[in-house]
Amino acid sequence: MTPKFTILEDFPAINNLKQAYKENFTADNFYIEHFMPEPKQIIFEGKHKRLIKLSDEERLQNAKESLLTDNSGYFDEFVHDTKLRSDVTEVIRALFTEFYKH
Repeated sequence: MTPKFTILEDFPAINNLKQAYKENFTADNFYIEHFMPEPKQIIFEGKHKRLIKLSDEERLQNAKESLLTDNSGYFDEFVHDTKLRSDVTEVIRALFTEFYKH
């Protein structure tokens, strides 16, 4: 028997989670804010140091990448935050339902 859902986008629950992710993976999110670097950074190059200024876009990109690679618990909390929790649960329910069928 061929699985009903062959790609992730076929899961309605995935689309809901993707939308919730887009709404919450922003500079206004507590977890993103936690990893937001300061706009001015001191870079050390050997014996020399220089000051660089990061744009808002660079700071946001850095914060997002830092959250995605975090292993200290912030990513876990982000995923299980009340704003995403029900969508995460429904994705897992859909996956487990497929596992049960096969």
